Amino acid sequence: MPSVKIVGRGADTLVLNVCYADKQFQPIKQELNADLQEELNTLQGAARINESAIVTEWAFKGFALYMQPKTDGYVTLHAKY
Repeated sequence: MPSVKIVGRGADTLVLNVCYADKQFQPIKQELNADLQEELNTLQGAARINESAIVTEWAFKGFALYMQPKTDGYVTLHAKY
């Protein structure tokens, strides 16, 4: 698994922007893998239908990441501490 670079954080919120990066953590312009895009869209659709955050298969420092149902046009994952 590639290294993680933390660029900002809050007391109760973790916002992740997903992109490909080189070895110096510089962003590489590249579309996300189609399967990952589909999975994120499916998760967000399910969260919207349920009208609540749903758990994903991903975790950060041992805390599960949840997909948010309401966003401003982007996918939002957050960890519940």
